[in-house]
Amino acid sequence: MEYSLIELASRVESGMATQEERERFEAALESRGQQRVREQVRALAEDTPSLEWRSRLNERLRSLAPKPARPWFLRPTVGLAAGAALAAALFFAQPRPVPTGSGASEPSLEASLILTHRETVRTTDIAGVGLTPHDLAASHRPAPAASPYDWNELDLETL
Repeated sequence: MEYSLIELASRVESGMATQEERERFEAALESRGQQRVREQVRALAEDTPSLEWRSRLNERLRSLAPKPARPWFLRPTVGLAAGAALAAALFFAQPRPVPTGSGASEPSLEASLILTHRETVRTTDIAGVGLTPHDLAASHRPAPAASPYDWNELDLETL
């Protein structure tokens, strides 16, 4: 099968070419026309772009690039204004008094001390002297079962 020079080059490069196709490709590369092209390419001066040219190109590309549209809330001034308003609202907020059901103001210190004393006396009358329901429940808990191991010695041996 006859291949063009480009197809033949891709077959040789991929390793799918037969020995005959490889020889044909090598002969084509050594032809007079290929030799002239090779010499002309080698004779070309190596031209590297200057930094000034690259800088102008970057500026031009940047000016031509479309700018992404940002949502209104991401603009700096709107964000700063919203943050300042939130900070002012939190900083200058005054605690508001909680209305009580009866409409009366908070009891005085003396009144709250008397109320606490009365509640304590009432609790002592109901629970008895010295024992509260919590103390009674704690005294009726079963004792923990004796362990067959002496954990203190076992823990020290593992260290």
